[in-house]
Amino acid sequence: LSAASNPNSLESSLVSLSSSEAITPEERNEMETLVLNFTEKYYTYSLETYIADGEKLLPLLTHDYQADYLDSLTKSYNAAQVSNANSTVTNAMIIYCEKVTPDQGIAKVQFQANVLTHQVETVNRYNITLELKKEENQWRIQNIVDEDPVAFSNLEKLL
Repeated sequence: LSAASNPNSLESSLVSLSSSEAITPEERNEMETLVLNFTEKYYTYSLETYIADGEKLLPLLTHDYQADYLDSLTKSYNAAQVSNANSTVTNAMIIYCEKVTPDQGIAKVQFQANVLTHQVETVNRYNITLELKKEENQWRIQNIVDEDPVAFSNLEKLL
């Protein structure tokens, strides 16, 4: 599920900034809508349509990020195949979404997903941090900086 992360990426400098750039309500709405749409679509998958559905997200990504994303998508698909996994995002909420320069932003989302692995369903919560960049006058995903599992339920069924 993880896209290529760069530990020297913008996240450490973005999150450590004490003040953020002014953001209009329209811009916040655009950024939050992008982040929630990406989260729901990227983390909802079935093995039958995994790659095709993942490729549909390319317009939401910066041009620079697309090659890394496609590489990560293939690796994620292979991992999902091994565990015969399917996932459905059931809810997502933005923890923060900030513009840190006129054309860069960062967002953290927590989402819950029902994950079916080897015929056993678990309900899992994850946090993801997304780097955003304004490109061609639109906000886009520049990177998945971090993905962290927060909570798993029903794991004993998998053991």
